[in-house]
Amino acid sequence: MGKQRKLWVVLTLALALLVSACGNQKSNASAKEPTVKIGILQLMDQSALDQARKGFIAELKKEGYVQGKNLTIDYVNAQNDQANLKSMSEKLAKDKNTLNLAIATPAAQALLQADKDTPKLFHSDHRSGISWPDHEFDEAQQQFHRDQRHGPSRRPNQIAAPIVSQSQEGWPAV
Repeated sequence: MGKQRKLWVVLTLALALLVSACGNQKSNASAKEPTVKIGILQLMDQSALDQARKGFIAELKKEGYVQGKNLTIDYVNAQNDQANLKSMSEKLAKDKNTLNLAIATPAAQALLQADKDTPKLFHSDHRSGISWPDHEFDEAQQQFHRDQRHGPSRRPNQIAAPIVSQSQEGWPAV
């Protein structure tokens, strides 16, 4: 199984555990299946970022979460505009989603400022060269679960270390 596929499986399973932990109501056979609401904030249209979003949605589908059936996705794209990031992250915070996914570091930073309560995932490409300001670093460690891309020769970003156990190759251990 490819490294990227393993990572998406781990993230999807983490999401499934998170969602199942939130649903403690007794189910009724005739009751409507609960809907999971996920907000996705993407920095801009770019092939790697688009693939990250599509891969995340595909893994949700493999785990039985189908948009329109038991999954609602609120996807917003800031078109690389910081003002858009701020207003869109505030919108996602108000929507009371089950989970919010930030794709790219600036999107994660905006979401961190707007929403302290909703569980968050953060996808970034380590090669982007964008880093967290020191004053945001500690808060980011506590708020995000991070999906990060880096090769075996690159050292894992410090944000991921306390959150995810890293294997020798730098990918989350299964």
